[in-house]
Amino acid sequence: MLTGEQVRAARALLSWPEERLADAACISPDAIRQFEDGGMVSRHATSDVLRRVLEAHGVEFIAENGSVCVHYRSEPQGKTMRPEELAADND
Repeated sequence: MLTGEQVRAARALLSWPEERLADAACISPDAIRQFEDGGMVSRHATSDVLRRVLEAHGVEFIAENGSVCVHYRSEPQGKTMRPEELAADND
């Protein structure tokens, strides 16, 4: 389950305000604020939705040394390039 700090860090990596994450996750900006402040009652369901949205936009949550690090992938999951799009700087 994600923590509020991890969600806040992921938003910072994407340069997303609370409203953009709320729109992408189809939940209210107040729910994002509450989650990040640790006040959500239905945290597991909200955590799953937020994780899926953030990972779809390039955020990785990496478990390491007993904690979870937040990392940004340059290529979001599922994004593939066609052969004609390949060049020396992006292969």
